Amino acid sequence: MTQAEQMQRKRPGRPPRVTSDQVVQGALELLGEVPLEEFSLGMLARHLGLSVMALYTYFPSRDALLEAVGVRVFELFAAPEAQGDWEAYLLEWLRALRRHVVAHPVAFKLMGWNGHVGAAWLGVSMPIAELLKAQGLSGQRLSLAMAWFTTAAVGMLQGARDSGRFRQMEAITAAKELPAGQREAAIEVWENLQGIDEEATEDFLHRSILLPLTELISGNK
Repeated sequence: MTQAEQMQRKRPGRPPRVTSDQVVQGALELLGEVPLEEFSLGMLARHLGLSVMALYTYFPSRDALLEAVGVRVFELFAAPEAQGDWEAYLLEWLRALRRHVVAHPVAFKLMGWNGHVGAAWLGVSMPIAELLKAQGLSGQRLSLAMAWFTTAAVGMLQGARDSGRFRQMEAITAAKELPAGQREAAIEVWENLQGIDEEATEDFLHRSILLPLTELISGNK
């Protein structure tokens, strides 16, 4: 049952009582239905059956509420169990992150919010730094490894999210404007891209993210 449904079951004639956790959960539910850019406290108040002023009792602003939602959404991240093989662990971690963002699309935008990296996202990603440090990386090599891993992981998620915006026939039609050689290559790419197994594609991308890390760790020994 959603937070809104729970609120509607409260005794009629009496203002609903909520906790800050319920407000955050309600916001997370609503953000699963509407884009972050359209989300407002007024919208959330209607969703929960509250007044906007009641929400201000818990959070002084929309930004403050979204900070709390960012913490909640990454508390829900289910990291894989630790294992001896660091590469196998990172592959499982990337798959887990992908599943998490699919289940909670707003998590992608709340990795960094209001001009800074969210503390909750750091709590999810910094265990990776510990793991890489245990493989012998330190100093600039460790920083480079983390910069690559997090940037590549987030970029992969963004690419997967945006790929749905492109349609095969639209792409092929646009390709007709290219020079002959480029046109033939573009059409071949798009015609065959649709038949590639999604899991195989993800596995290929995940493994490609690990290659530079393997080189850094090997060069450090």
